[in-house]
This record gives sequence, structure tokens and C-alpha cells, in this order.
Amino acid sequence: MGQSIVLSKDDFDLLLLKSIDKALEDVLGANVKQAVRSVLRKHYCLTTKQIPVQLRVFAHALDELFGASSDTVGKAIAKRLYSELGLEFFAKSGSTLVDYVEEARAAVAATLESEVERPAH
Repeated sequence: MGQSIVLSKDDFDLLLLKSIDKALEDVLGANVKQAVRSVLRKHYCLTTKQIPVQLRVFAHALDELFGASSDTVGKAIAKRLYSELGLEFFAKSGSTLVDYVEEARAAVAATLESEVERPAH
């Protein structure tokens, strides 16, 4: 893939939310995606905007809702996020959605640091 993009935490969070939205719809369909959002609000007190800072709660909710299939949903979200960020996605045995998102955040942070350290031309 191409070079990863440099963005702020807020921009990263927006791309994460976009990736979640698109992946849920791709994997589950629009109606089930809306049902998942409803369950997140009612049973986990989790709004869509809170997901980036409550990612572990979101991942736990997916585990409870979809059981073993939550891994498929998590990987779909991660693949979408990595694609949006211009990163190459590699599924790793035992890795979770939280692991993938943390790795993507670290990659973006490293790119940001290298951009800051580069002298201006």
C-alpha cells in the first residue's frame, strides 16, 4: 500500500468511526448495524461518538453480541481502518480489534513524529 497519512487524534477517531460504520454495514447490513447501535446505547451506555475512547467496551459488546463471529467483525473493521489510513493490514492469530486499532494509532503517531522531526526544505 501507499504511505500512511498523517493526522490528529480527532481525525484518527473520525476515520475509526467511519471504518466501524462501513464495516458493520458491509458485514451485517444496514438494519443490523442500526440494531447494534441501539443495543450499544441501551445496554452498554455507549454512543457512537464514545467508541474511540471506549473501544474496549465496544469490543466487549461485539463479543457478547456475536460470540466467535465477533472476530470476523473486528477484522473487517480493522481492514477498513488500515485501508483508510494507507496501511497494510495483516491478520495476526490472537489479535483483537483493540490490538489492531492500537497498532494503527502507533503507526500514525510514528508517522507524525517523523514528519515533525524532518527539517523543512
